[in-house]
Amino acid sequence: MGASNLSEVLALIKAAQQNNIAKAAGFTGPTNAVQGINEYDLEPGARLLVPVTKLLRDMIPRDVGGMGIQANWRSITAVNPGGTNPGVSDGQRGGSIDQTVTNNLAAFAHLSLENFVTFDADLAAKGFDNVRALAVQDLLWSFFEAEERTILGGNPSLSLGTGNTPTGTPSTTGGTLAAGTTYSVIVVPLTYDGMVWSTFPTITGSGAAAVPSGGAVKLPYTRNNADGTTDTINGFAGQKSSASSAITTTGTTGSIAVSCAATVGAMGYAWFVGATAGTEKLNQITGAPSATITALNSTGQLASAGFASDLSTNSLVYAGLLTQILTSGSGAYVQDLGGAVLTSNGSGFGGISQIDTALLAFYNTHRLVPTHIFMNGVDQVNAGHKILNGNTNLAPFFMGGAQGDLGAGAQFTRYRNPVGYGNQVLEVVAHPFLPQGTILFYSARNPYPLSNVAQVLKMKLQRDYYQTEWPVITRKYTYAVSCDGVLQCYFPPAFGCITGVGNG
Repeated sequence: MGASNLSEVLALIKAAQQNNIAKAAGFTGPTNAVQGINEYDLEPGARLLVPVTKLLRDMIPRDVGGMGIQANWRSITAVNPGGTNPGVSDGQRGGSIDQTVTNNLAAFAHLSLENFVTFDADLAAKGFDNVRALAVQDLLWSFFEAEERTILGGNPSLSLGTGNTPTGTPSTTGGTLAAGTTYSVIVVPLTYDGMVWSTFPTITGSGAAAVPSGGAVKLPYTRNNADGTTDTINGFAGQKSSASSAITTTGTTGSIAVSCAATVGAMGYAWFVGATAGTEKLNQITGAPSATITALNSTGQLASAGFASDLSTNSLVYAGLLTQILTSGSGAYVQDLGGAVLTSNGSGFGGISQIDTALLAFYNTHRLVPTHIFMNGVDQVNAGHKILNGNTNLAPFFMGGAQGDLGAGAQFTRYRNPVGYGNQVLEVVAHPFLPQGTILFYSARNPYPLSNVAQVLKMKLQRDYYQTEWPVITRKYTYAVSCDGVLQCYFPPAFGCITGVGNG
């Protein structure tokens, strides 16, 4: 480069530097937090404001020592089930009893989540936060919640099959569906994971003016793992039903009440509706096998986007509590309401008919009463309203407070056992991971004090929580939190669930 060219370049650099120098008669207050002569008031450490739900995980004992590939145990679930009479003739011996023995097994599953911090991220956070420790802490919290969901609804074995063909009844009120139009309806049964991870349609308006938009049922996907491998993740939905017979609206604009027979094991139902066969789009997702169609969803997921086969199980997880309850032959209490709402028993005792029926069944069948009732928050509020509004008097309730205070509202947090046998009061707990429409009955302790089973439910673990810091092969620090085990339920009849509860 010649001297003249070099001089021209230096002149350009100097001009650019001068243009970047603020020319002012004095200093004025900065108008931007990151410009000017301005101290940046940043408190050290990222504030951790994340809810972590692990109610069942904290209640269930953890037993390390599992070996092989599965936990195995034998149970005696009945003695003298045939009712051999004890009467004996003079000089003779009594009759022999029999007993019911079951062989049980549960395969271990390996659960793991990973997180990473790049070298640059670690350097940039110096003096502000320990981002590597933060990554592991976030990972552990995420694992707690993932394990809580697996404890509730992990499903490696309970297939939903094909949804039952829906039927529909048109009405001239309650919606804005065009009159004289023929509609087609398809239903897809959903697993626990399907209810948790699907995107529900957004509802604009209310009542007869409710219009759905968007939404999608979670579909199987290929997960890219941290080591470059992949896993196929299934377990969200069964196979879609056949389309309903043509449903034709009459008269003025209106709505269609749709329903289908309940699918065993389903935690919810996705309803796809179209004006012609083949155009059915997701209209709504319910926790019960019934819905009211008030308007079409122009932007929802198409039923043709998937659901041609049953992919409702996920072989990578262990069977959660709901799966073990709903599995055929478990002996657990199971009742599907088919979309019916909870009802007050109206007796003045402050009860819910469906809960009383369940507790009486526990007592009659197995001489036990659970300790807890877990409900979705919506169902818990609905049940509280039923209790207060449906009874002939308020004798069972005590409303108190300091003199002069004005309090409003009531919490449904305890349920008194109407049978009077065994556990007298059940704790009622809202669980944010329990889908609306499902109520879980839970036994936190062994109902049979002379049994040699210390816990009726436990985590049987090959290895409890452990952290892995993988070798550095790129400019990243990579971590994993894992555990290996299974949810071991010695006596499913100590548990139960009501599904298909309508929202009302």
